[in-house]
Amino acid sequence: MLIKDLTIHNFGIYGGTHTLRLTPDLTSNEKNLILFIGKNGVGKTTFVEALKLILWGTLSVNDRISRKDYEKYLLNRLHRPNNNSDAAVNASISILFDYVQLGNSTQYFVERSWEKSKNGVSEKLTIIENEKELDNLTDKEKELFLRDLFPPGYKDLFFFDGEKLNMFDRKESTGILSQSIRSLLGLDTVDQLQKDIAYFLREETNNYQFDELAKQHDEVDERIDNLVSQQFDIKDELQKLESEKKKITQDLIPKTEQEITKHGRWDEEKLSELKNQKAKLEEKIEQFQKQLTEQCNGLLPFATTPRYLKKLSNQLEKEKEFRIWSISKDVISRQEKLLEEKKFKQSLKKSAGDDGILNKFLKEVRLQINKALPEQPLSEEEILHNFSNEDQNIMDTWIRSSLTEIPSNFKSVANQLLRAKEKLASLENNLSWTADDDMAKPFFEELASYNKRIGEIESRVGNLNEKENEIEGLIEFHALRRNNIEEKIKEKSAVSERLQLAQNTNELLQEYSEKLQEEKLKEVGKLITEKFNLLCRKSAMFDNVVVAQDDFSITLKKNESSFNKNSLSAGEKQLLSLSILWALYDISGLPAPIIIDTPLSRLDSVHRSNLTKHFFSKAAQQMLVLGTDDEIDQMITKDLSEHVSHLYEMNFDSNSGSTTHKKYDAEEIHQYLTPLIEA
Repeated sequence: MLIKDLTIHNFGIYGGTHTLRLTPDLTSNEKNLILFIGKNGVGKTTFVEALKLILWGTLSVNDRISRKDYEKYLLNRLHRPNNNSDAAVNASISILFDYVQLGNSTQYFVERSWEKSKNGVSEKLTIIENEKELDNLTDKEKELFLRDLFPPGYKDLFFFDGEKLNMFDRKESTGILSQSIRSLLGLDTVDQLQKDIAYFLREETNNYQFDELAKQHDEVDERIDNLVSQQFDIKDELQKLESEKKKITQDLIPKTEQEITKHGRWDEEKLSELKNQKAKLEEKIEQFQKQLTEQCNGLLPFATTPRYLKKLSNQLEKEKEFRIWSISKDVISRQEKLLEEKKFKQSLKKSAGDDGILNKFLKEVRLQINKALPEQPLSEEEILHNFSNEDQNIMDTWIRSSLTEIPSNFKSVANQLLRAKEKLASLENNLSWTADDDMAKPFFEELASYNKRIGEIESRVGNLNEKENEIEGLIEFHALRRNNIEEKIKEKSAVSERLQLAQNTNELLQEYSEKLQEEKLKEVGKLITEKFNLLCRKSAMFDNVVVAQDDFSITLKKNESSFNKNSLSAGEKQLLSLSILWALYDISGLPAPIIIDTPLSRLDSVHRSNLTKHFFSKAAQQMLVLGTDDEIDQMITKDLSEHVSHLYEMNFDSNSGSTTHKKYDAEEIHQYLTPLIEA
């Protein structure tokens, strides 16, 4: 894919119509680099947002966004001028690009436009292929057409923003790997095929009077889908809270402390004492939180549903009685058969001497044997779990523990954590008033508000983590129920050859998925290692990268031993993150542009030189880099400047409330970049 033009009309900070020519000059010394330079808030991020929106529509906002929320998003992105005039009533984004597939190049023009209406938003999607509009497709088919060209899993591979380039600073670092790898390997397609086969099995079982099992399966499926949706929302909120906390701790608080130092006179001895106390309290709080997290990863989620546990315990006890009853029934059945054996009857007849007496005796014996059999506790349809005795003993132990020791232990640790946080809040309040100068008072108040917000965030994160662990436990529980139901369906499905073939296909797909993933993850690990060693000035810091099959987490290996990622410098972590994205980009095989929203500002001169030589000039035939003057200043070199094809200077016009841009020609680019290179 080669982007030629991008046109933005009344979108976000872009008032009016803005057309950016983006075709790189590949005929002249491989000039593949297009720079966008401007201060924060002039529209660089909105530019990237527009690119994602035109290609992926609703998926660019959120994978699970509702139509109502998507229309609300479109309304909010209508341009709003600063001159108190009303917001625009319509907006559009269009893109012109060449797409090469199997050696054939096709030109596409895609426009996504919307306008405000009485009912909310009226949206229109237009696709023109080689100057012929695809007007025979419905809106849904047009969206699917674009997703065939640009699968959703690819959107994280071509937009290298600052967050991804520092992905090891976040707990969600494996999210990009997980989503992208499954899409690249086609495993998401396998997943969908397995769901389709499962649907077929459920429909067919209905034809064989398996309605109850099918109903149970649908209910469990719906329950799991709801839980997964809740889990997705929690992860999304956790990521936002983590970003907010990071901004406060790494940006806002240091700036405020600098102002305090500038205006106030610190009592150094008292400050040192208070900070030591604070550090100890924070360490203790972290230990308590770790204990709570460990408990949440165990049986604690089940302890939150005591009524359900008691109900489950009663059900398991009845199923145990059913097993005993079933065994007893088999024993009695064998005894009754023994009474009917010919030799046994002949032996008794010799003693009785009369057939009437013998039959009466046998009838009485049968009656007494059947009286020994207790009443059937459950019907076969009421058996839900079908555990072995060993598994039931384990479940009984877990249930007793969840109802007694676990809640007590959790409450004790939680109370200790609460008291420690109260002490910390009091200490932070004292810490904020250790300056003598009244000029610093507003900054102390600001600092106190930041610390208060951090406490609120940590409390919310703790609650969300507990909720997520509870949901994870419920998902595993219902997945076990679903497996039991599917086993029953599988047994009954033996009556149908089609069902058996479908079941075998499903199992084969699962085996295929696991083997393909295992092989491809090895390839991904090798490619990440090659990319990193190509970019890093230190040769062979590690010799292999292992990507785990279960959660796609990565482990660095050196001489077959684990290499600690935390020993990497900030710049090396950026290079490792970039190597991961670069490796996935190469594996994707789609020759799309790379868009870097924030340059790699933490790198030294040697690393920047390696990036110029191996990445910026060769990774993609079209590379768009967006950054501030300072960021571009830190990354630009003489060698890199020779690859610059286009340069856009972006500014903000406060009178119109809109972004403005200026495109520099070749000579102007040289004049613009020379001072940055020589600085």
